[in-house]
Amino acid sequence: MSDRRSVLVTGASGFLGGHVVRRLAADGHEVTVMQRSSHHPPCVHEVLCAAELTPASVTDLLHGRCFDWLVHMASAGVHPADRDIESLFRINVDVTRTLTEIAACWPARAAFIAGTGSEYGPATDHVPLIEQSPLEAHRLYPASKAAGTLSALAIATAMGLPLVAGRLFGIYGAGEASHRLLPTLFSRLRAEQRVPLSDGRQLRDFLYIDDAVDAVISILHALELRPGALVMNVATGKAVSVRLFAETVADVIGADRALLGFGDLPRRPDEVLFFSGDPSLISAFAEWKPQYDLKAGIVRGVETLERGQRV
Repeated sequence: MSDRRSVLVTGASGFLGGHVVRRLAADGHEVTVMQRSSHHPPCVHEVLCAAELTPASVTDLLHGRCFDWLVHMASAGVHPADRDIESLFRINVDVTRTLTEIAACWPARAAFIAGTGSEYGPATDHVPLIEQSPLEAHRLYPASKAAGTLSALAIATAMGLPLVAGRLFGIYGAGEASHRLLPTLFSRLRAEQRVPLSDGRQLRDFLYIDDAVDAVISILHALELRPGALVMNVATGKAVSVRLFAETVADVIGADRALLGFGDLPRRPDEVLFFSGDPSLISAFAEWKPQYDLKAGIVRGVETLERGQRV
């Protein structure tokens, strides 16, 4: 049997989605992307354009089509300012539900749904969250993502679709949105500008982008061998402080740590102080573990950002 798969990817223009598309194409798979823009990346077989993601538009675009794998990464609310209730629940729940049903009817050999570690409620102690940890029920973005995950799992179970909803923790690397931590640190420290930060004592599970991509691919292959409907954490299980992350970036760049303005900004009132996921399930299921520790990931990320600046 050929190792080549036909793959439908949503959210391909996003941070993780773009990296996953390039990896799938490099591995020899035939990649079709569903996106709002008609731009056709060179590594992509076909682009399906939807001006707006709705259950109806998704159903129309996929009529008469089928794929071996579904990789659903389109999401609303990733940016903290995006809190439109209609969009959050339409995309994160209704579109996710529709895609799961459609993929089950192909039938897909494997499906990956991108969730988030923020679907869990706050940790009560400094122990990494497990898949059975209580879910968030009060904040819009994580609650909508959790609802989408639960819907997908229930439909996949009922219809026999091999599916994993991966709850992703702390992904970083070149290609992140400019407001996020690594690109903010890189751009300001390279310009020898002070970086306003909180006190940096928050503990986070930082996962380098290449490791996250490997996790997605490993899960898809594992699902073909061990089909089921599962949720699993995509995480390192090792929480480190934002302060240490920032100091490591400064050291790798060769910038003065005095430019790190710890305490210049207040913490957000609802900010979670400890955020880490237990990766035991994905390690056993997909034989996956991160290859980059914090410093190695930051070195790789900074090198990639520097190459981007020289282009």
